[in-house]
Amino acid sequence: MGNKCETGNVKRFFLLLLGSFLSLSAWAQTGVICGTVSDAKFKDALIGASVVIEGTTVGAIADVEGNFRIENVKPGKYTIVASYVSYKSETIRDVVVKAHQESVLRIELSDADLQLQNVVVVAQRKLGTETGTEKPTGRKRYFSPTDRQDTGQ
Repeated sequence: MGNKCETGNVKRFFLLLLGSFLSLSAWAQTGVICGTVSDAKFKDALIGASVVIEGTTVGAIADVEGNFRIENVKPGKYTIVASYVSYKSETIRDVVVKAHQESVLRIELSDADLQLQNVVVVAQRKLGTETGTEKPTGRKRYFSPTDRQDTGQ
């Protein structure tokens, strides 16, 4: 009777070992999406650029050399979105990931051609205070991305 019990334990042990091995080998069936993010015009690395698998929260941030690495990606086709402040986002479709392989991307982002609004700065001084004893001049300064002028008004 003791032999039958020991045989059952040995079978359970081997089944547990086999199950662990299969689950580990299935877990290891992933690939990597990696590459660089740079400025399209000047080719400088875009430090801190975001690279994300579209529709997920899985992604990476570019390092000081513009390199990024997204690990443990299941095999398949993905859409990758790269973005950076004041640059146009770039979408790369049909990025193929294969098990145990790296899918290498070279992403170049273009500046967003932002149209900035004029900024008006108005300053006034109070009379009879320690910080200002002169009359206000009433001058306004206009600042825009293209020119600067002092109206003297």
